[in-house]
Amino acid sequence: MMKLHYRFRFLYKISIPLFTLSTLLMMYSFYLSPIYSTTLERSEKMKLYMESYIIMKYTFLYHGDLHLANAIDENNAKCKALESAYFNEQYLFKAQLFEKIDQKMFELFMKARQYKKKIKEIIELKTQLGIHHETGLYGSLRKSIHGVEKEFAQYNDNLRLMNSMLMLRRHEKDFMLRGLREYIDSFDDEYNRLIEYIENEKLGDKKELKYNLQRYYKEFHQFARLYTQLYGKNALVDETQMLENEFMHLYNDFVYYLEEERYPVVLMMKYSTLFILTLLGLFLALSILLRKEIELARDVNPLTHLNGNKSIEKHLELFLPMPKERMVIYFDFDNFKPFNDYFGYKKGDEVILQFAQLLIEYFSKKGFFIGHIGGDDFIVMSQDVEFEKIIEQIKMLQKEFVYYTQRFYSDEAQQTGKFTLKDRFGIARSVDLLGVSVVALILPKERIAEDTQELSNTIASLKKSSKITKLSVASLL
Repeated sequence: MMKLHYRFRFLYKISIPLFTLSTLLMMYSFYLSPIYSTTLERSEKMKLYMESYIIMKYTFLYHGDLHLANAIDENNAKCKALESAYFNEQYLFKAQLFEKIDQKMFELFMKARQYKKKIKEIIELKTQLGIHHETGLYGSLRKSIHGVEKEFAQYNDNLRLMNSMLMLRRHEKDFMLRGLREYIDSFDDEYNRLIEYIENEKLGDKKELKYNLQRYYKEFHQFARLYTQLYGKNALVDETQMLENEFMHLYNDFVYYLEEERYPVVLMMKYSTLFILTLLGLFLALSILLRKEIELARDVNPLTHLNGNKSIEKHLELFLPMPKERMVIYFDFDNFKPFNDYFGYKKGDEVILQFAQLLIEYFSKKGFFIGHIGGDDFIVMSQDVEFEKIIEQIKMLQKEFVYYTQRFYSDEAQQTGKFTLKDRFGIARSVDLLGVSVVALILPKERIAEDTQELSNTIASLKKSSKITKLSVASLL
């Protein structure tokens, strides 16, 4: 017994410095780990913002929506806020440990800035070229063409003249279609031949004819110059594609480097924690079991970590009888099952998580309650708020959600608003893209409700119209 006693005393003596050292290492690793996690999280946000830029660029090129300029500014404000939050956050020893990580993170931010600048240039050039056929240089070119055709109409019997004019138009259209320099040269050659022919032929009002041709020539070259700057080889659009590739390369390199740097910290945390747990024994084991029981008891959705059904029911019991103006907002995805069938449940969960994050960004303020009913159904409750402002926030959320989900689909699907999916019988059918419908139900101050069934029935009836209008707003009288 004495020998056993001495052994325990020996183990006790050596366990104190080992326990102290392990505790210090564990504290140090626990201090570093959140910094790495936060850094990784912010890099992922930066990637999402960059992907938003990319979606906006292609949306503008295909649809020419000038309102996207405002969306770009909003996205840019988020990037700046993220950059400010990252570089202004104060950590002890962070400068020494994270100098290279900060440098790589800064490169990501700078690449996004460059990309945003290029998008602004694309919008400016595209606007000058013409958003539609009737605007910008495109519209001016069409007017010039009509002027030339009007003057040439009186010479329909001059086959040489009309043939030359048709060839000129053909080179112009070939350039519009392919954007190659050779068609500009062919256009110039044909133009010179046409001018020479007009000078040598006995025609009527040569001055007016040449004036319209020169105007057409000038307008075409102005258009071709800007068109080449935008769509030509190694021009703006190509530069943005290169920046996209460079950003993704930097991002992947950043994540890889961050994980490499984080790995020793993870090992330190793992083994120091394991040693402390071994020393603490049963007490810590029981504490962990108790903590797990508490976590299991918490009523949160396992995917989004938003309030679950029990919390929603409890909040409704307190919310409905309130003598205040209130609003219940119900969110339901459109065409979510086809999206899951086509892209898989992993992407479906990713979309649900992104939507939950949007709800938190827009409604995580005092006076709001956010709940996840399950699947693609969400609920938000608010009191004593500006309902018109909430409606605007809902519309912005819907728009941002659509921008996010667009990246999953092909360019063709984004243009048409539909994609092709085979059903269980193997028959291909056209399906609308993923979206979200919203029911916003206002409860006036004098309307004190106690039964949730009436609320559920009203929302259910409004859901049908929301699938068509995307947003149904009503008041429970």
